[in-house]
Amino acid sequence: MRAGGGTRIFDNACGVNATAFLLASAGLDLTGTDLNDQASPDGELPSEAWSHVDTKKFQGSMRFQTADSLALPFSDGEFDASYSISSLEHMPDPVQAVKEMIRVTRSGGLITFTMDVSPLSSPVEGESNVNLTNFSDIQDVLQATCSFFAPPRFDVPDDVLSWHGSQRDRTALHGLLKLIRRHFADSKKDRNFYIFCGSYIKR
Repeated sequence: MRAGGGTRIFDNACGVNATAFLLASAGLDLTGTDLNDQASPDGELPSEAWSHVDTKKFQGSMRFQTADSLALPFSDGEFDASYSISSLEHMPDPVQAVKEMIRVTRSGGLITFTMDVSPLSSPVEGESNVNLTNFSDIQDVLQATCSFFAPPRFDVPDDVLSWHGSQRDRTALHGLLKLIRRHFADSKKDRNFYIFCGSYIKR
């Protein structure tokens, strides 16, 4: 995939993030969605950030709209690439969200996401709805529809994460020391894995 030529990129659950601006400045046409037009921690609305006057200077374009990630208002194969950064774990049905990202991406298109995965077999309320159970379902969906673009990665903290009720000790994230590369079906699940990142080509 090359910049320019009307390359269409979908940013799922975009909020306000630097990645979209970098891609648009490189000449790509970005469409970002979020469930609502909620302000960032800095108080900026996605609708305002994505339509800021400075974005008009980009070689590419930026467009924001509200949409449900579980039922995206786009045609099959509408985008050349799709990505979601640390958002799937906050959705009520992460598996369906992945299916929708695949659906709206064209055959041969790139799909990339990162997600926080709970080391438990059930969701951790207020922290991550991706867990050992539905993460396995996500793997099955990806294996059935996509090929690897880059090996999936699991970043493991240097100490075991502490999960107490619905509260996670985020300070445990200092220093990700270990990178584990493994294939979906053949990898043994590790209760300590935390951050997952993967890039795939839709078949």
